[in-house]
Amino acid sequence: MNDICPECRFGRMKATTAPFIASIHARVLTIPDVPATICDVCGRIAYETSYLNKLQQHLHHHFPTKKPTSSISVSI
Repeated sequence: MNDICPECRFGRMKATTAPFIASIHARVLTIPDVPATICDVCGRIAYETSYLNKLQQHLHHHFPTKKPTSSISVSI
């Protein structure tokens, strides 16, 4: 994938892996090599949606919430 970066509109998004860090129920979850694309100019990270959907399903199974969530909070 060599798409133009939607953030800086100059760089190119390159397929690679990146660390994923999230806060879940006051716990920090770190996954070192998550499939992603990263801009070669500004560094914007876009994680693969299919991977995040599977991760969300897995986490919801192990950390159920009172109401369904549609996203995962991410801090990078």
